[in-house]
Amino acid sequence: MNQLFHITLLMAVVVAAAQGMKCFSKADKKQQEKISEHFACETPKDTAIHMPIPEGYNAVSPNLAMVKRCHHNVCEGRAHNCVAVDTSNRTVKVMAYRMNNKRYVSHCVQVTLMDDTACGCRCSNVDRSCKHNQVFLDHLCRCECLQGLEDDCKRLMIQKPGMYMWNKRTCSCPCNNTQDCGTGTRWSYDECRCVLIDDEENAISEESFWFP
Repeated sequence: MNQLFHITLLMAVVVAAAQGMKCFSKADKKQQEKISEHFACETPKDTAIHMPIPEGYNAVSPNLAMVKRCHHNVCEGRAHNCVAVDTSNRTVKVMAYRMNNKRYVSHCVQVTLMDDTACGCRCSNVDRSCKHNQVFLDHLCRCECLQGLEDDCKRLMIQKPGMYMWNKRTCSCPCNNTQDCGTGTRWSYDECRCVLIDDEENAISEESFWFP
C-alpha cells in the first residue's frame, strides 16, 4: 500500500512539473527573474526612515532620511532572512527644535545615520542550542543529528533485527520494545533484553534503599 502511494505521488509530481513548463510565458519568466535579481540578498536598498531626534530636542527637520537597508531583500531559503553583515555610520545636518520659554528654539546639529553596506542570508530568531548528539546547520536553520549516528543504528538494526529502532527526533537508537523482567534481572537499554543483576548492583541497590 505504501509503495503504491509513493508511486502515485511521484507520478503526480512528474505530471505537475510537465504542466508547469507550460504554465509561464517567456514574459512571465523574465518578470520573475527581474524580481529575483532586484530583491536578491546582495545589495542594500534605499529605505526611508524617521530622522533621529537628538537628545534634548523635540523635533527635527527634515523629518525623514534615506538609508541603505537589507531587510527589504529576500533569500532563496524560506528559513533565512536577509540581514546586514556589515554597516557604516555617517553624519548629516538637521535643524533641531526644542521648547524654551514656550517658544521653539532651533539649532543646526548633526545626527548619525547607519547604513547597511553588505547583506547576507542568516538564520534569525532561531535557537542554536542543540543536544549533545546534534549539530546546528546554518543552511537549514535547525539542529540535525550528528553524522554517522543513523548509520550506526541501522547497522545495529541489521545485526539484531526487531530489537532497535532509529529515532530521528532524539537522534538515538532505543530499544524497539521493553518488557518487565523477573526477580534477579533488570532491563538493559544497552542490550535491549533482561540481564542478571550481579552482586555489586544488588549491594548498591540495598545501600540506596537503606541509606537514601
